[in-house]
Amino acid sequence: MPDSINRNNLMLALDGWTGEPTMQGWPIDEGLINKWWGEYKAWERDETIGRAFNDNRLAIKELQDYTSVYGGPTSSIHFTAFEKYGKNTLKNPNPKVHYPDHKYDTGVESFAKRAKPDYFLGKGKADKYTDGLHDISMSILKAGTPINEQTYTDLTDERTNGKYIIFVALPEPEDQAVFYRLNDIAKRVKEDCKEFYTRIRTFRSEMTRVKLAWDEDMASGFIALAPDNKARPKLRYGMVNTYRVDGKVITATQDDRDKARDTARPKWEEFRKWPERTRNYKSILAEMTKKYNECTIAIRKHDNLIFPVFAQWNFAQKRFDKFQPKGRENTPELNVPVPLLPTVG
Repeated sequence: MPDSINRNNLMLALDGWTGEPTMQGWPIDEGLINKWWGEYKAWERDETIGRAFNDNRLAIKELQDYTSVYGGPTSSIHFTAFEKYGKNTLKNPNPKVHYPDHKYDTGVESFAKRAKPDYFLGKGKADKYTDGLHDISMSILKAGTPINEQTYTDLTDERTNGKYIIFVALPEPEDQAVFYRLNDIAKRVKEDCKEFYTRIRTFRSEMTRVKLAWDEDMASGFIALAPDNKARPKLRYGMVNTYRVDGKVITATQDDRDKARDTARPKWEEFRKWPERTRNYKSILAEMTKKYNECTIAIRKHDNLIFPVFAQWNFAQKRFDKFQPKGRENTPELNVPVPLLPTVG
């Protein structure tokens, strides 16, 4: 994992933050932040499928087809989002707002786009709203069990031959906690520490991270946090007003939504009190009663170009064969299939 000394020094600085910027105009020492980020990105460059799998950090997404876009200006079906959490009435149990100019893209090529920071920095015409590059529902794989035994789809069915699969490597929970703490501070001091805010915003565009984590089906949907802003409704994807247990729809409370969020990104004060780090996205693996779980994940640039891994299920050979989609300039290890039970080494 990344250098624990550098990360721990930064954690101590974050613990001691008084709410004021330093003499250099940064709330936290710039050197500590840069050292941690450099170590983290170096660790990413050494990532392998086996290492991520064995660390319970490999997430999987099964796609319906190569091109999968919901909504958009040319679609007859409009993109919709719930107006806000819990706003239900007997006459309208699921109030939604229509956004005809928005879309949600979960097709193969959209994952290549998500790996490009410009879409999340508002540069030029590249934009996550116009291109529909919102968070993705994925499942985290559990080490020790073959991948093909953990998929939502039954891969023993011959009709699954050629199914598109995306694999994403996740950060360690400790690095997620550091990022989220920095991000929270950056939002608080946005006007007074603009250079610091810009730096953390860059991190935000280059760090894949878990947003919500649940041990079963979260029944994810979109919530418009600013429903009246048609251009930027500030959409959040994840648990809405219900979730599913054994096929039954269960009403989700605010406590449920908080649990999913606080498991993915533990509250800083509580996280720092628990050396064993039990409250993090990996903890859902011990609570699972099904062969799959559900997490909401923001997919961003990874410094090892193998990720995201694009693959298709080869039913005859019982393996996942990698391929290079349009928009992906380079894919290392293209001819090496993803092993069903990866190991480090």
